Amino acid sequence: MKAIGIDPDLKRPGFAVWDGALTVKEIEITELIEILGNTDLTDYKIRIEAGWLNFGNWHIQKAKTKEEAAEIGRRTGENHAAGKILAMLCGAYCNDVELVRPTTKKLTKAQFKSLTGLDIASQDARDAGRLILDLRG
Repeated sequence: MKAIGIDPDLKRPGFAVWDGALTVKEIEITELIEILGNTDLTDYKIRIEAGWLNFGNWHIQKAKTKEEAAEIGRRTGENHAAGKILAMLCGAYCNDVELVRPTTKKLTKAQFKSLTGLDIASQDARDAGRLILDLRG
């Protein structure tokens, strides 16, 4: 099975692809859109981390001031919008798109390397890779 994992971000989403080999990286959103538009996605399963499926104002608890809470909320909203747009784009080219509720359990750089052999610094890229690793068991 071929698969794509995406951890949406307004500027640099995490991107992973399995097509016999695993590629995991953080890329510019414009590059991701170009890849999706230029790839025949009919044989792919696409999994997108969908933070908007989580509910609550968790960012208020992490912020020290109202201004910080507002900024975290603004950035979160932008990333959710980017994810929804990417999901619609993927849905236009692929019949197998799954929105995945994010997990609070993140893979560290060392854990990800142990599982994949890849030394990936970006948490967004590791999250995208995990979406594919979850498919492989």
